Amino acid sequence: MASAQIILWDSPSRKRKDGTFQVCLKVTKQRKRYHIGLGKYCTPKQWSKEGNKFKRNYLSYKAENENLASLQERANSILRDFINDNEPFNFNIFNKKFRLISETTLAAERFAQRLEVLDNAGRIGTKMADKHSFSAFNKFLKLSEKKSLETFDLRGIDVHLLERYENWLRNKASLMENEKNCSDTTIGIYMRSLRAVVNKAIADGILDSKYYPFGKNKYSIGNRLAKESSSRAISKETLLKIRTLKLEGKAKIAADIFMFSYFNRGINLADIARLKDSDIVDGKLFFTRSKTKRTNKKALVNAIKLRPESFEIINRYKASRVNGSEYLFPIFDDEIHKTLHQKYIRKKTFNRDVNKALNTVIAPLIGLEDVGLTLYQARHTYATVLKKNGTPVSVISQALGHKTETTTQNYLSKFENEVLDQADEDALL
Repeated sequence: MASAQIILWDSPSRKRKDGTFQVCLKVTKQRKRYHIGLGKYCTPKQWSKEGNKFKRNYLSYKAENENLASLQERANSILRDFINDNEPFNFNIFNKKFRLISETTLAAERFAQRLEVLDNAGRIGTKMADKHSFSAFNKFLKLSEKKSLETFDLRGIDVHLLERYENWLRNKASLMENEKNCSDTTIGIYMRSLRAVVNKAIADGILDSKYYPFGKNKYSIGNRLAKESSSRAISKETLLKIRTLKLEGKAKIAADIFMFSYFNRGINLADIARLKDSDIVDGKLFFTRSKTKRTNKKALVNAIKLRPESFEIINRYKASRVNGSEYLFPIFDDEIHKTLHQKYIRKKTFNRDVNKALNTVIAPLIGLEDVGLTLYQARHTYATVLKKNGTPVSVISQALGHKTETTTQNYLSKFENEVLDQADEDALL
């Protein structure tokens, strides 16, 4: 009889450079073992061997453990099916069922599978983006192509259909009521969602690679669509104005978040929201960018020497913490935001409020009422200031010089943090 158990695969040979190991589903049949990676990593101190789950010191441990319990039940259910159907255990069949690998190329089923996989992985932001993408594609098929998503086959996604889809997205406001035309950025997001589904079908061996419609000499997302518009960097003089403004409420928090991001290498809100007291050691801030942690197994652990201005901002919010919170900023409350979805909604709402305050309250006060101000400009400004001060692009590359943030992160990971700390001292306020 086969068995399945979620474990931390902590064999010495499996240890990663950052000291973590992968969480896996171990499947055993007659002393033969198979391991299915679950896309989660932690240290032995963050893992309970007795409970086969994350300990309290793991980020969002409650939501992550609920996900692990769901995966364990899925594995148990598949094993029960082998017994009930009187079928001999077959790992390839088990693996496909556990990983939700569908044998169909019908778009509706593949879309549903992708959303379920993203949900199980806790990738709520990507799931919501893909959900909007699939809804748009469904409308396009129904209204423009006169086809049903339920019967549409992935093999029907060719270059010509993608070109028609792009044109429809650009002009749908004139075709439907209460609709807006899509920008190149939105179209790019929608096309990448489709590409991910097609790529997965090919990787699963369900779709022949000859049907792949993306890439060079086909439908090239990068070549057809304009690159994401770059935020406008602001000057040091404007930064000083933000620092000296007399603000209250949401506007004050927005200004503090903006300046904290600037002083700490353009750290984005997703990472700011997760920061806790324990992330500060010997005057340095340690964190791994959430955007690269999932996709890059060698994701850099940033170690930033905190400036006095950063400590000043952090200390401003210590007195107002509630429920014994260890978070540096009043974004998450673990008594309220318990699930990954709740954290996603809170982060999205907080980001909206910050950008609204920056754009409608702060921008007019510093002479930017005509161009506006967003939180992302803190990141762009940091990179631009360093470049203007002669810091080599290989040390800190500004966003405009790279196609993806992964490229930027790879450049930064090649250098000692002392070099970056010195660059900060030389270039920042």
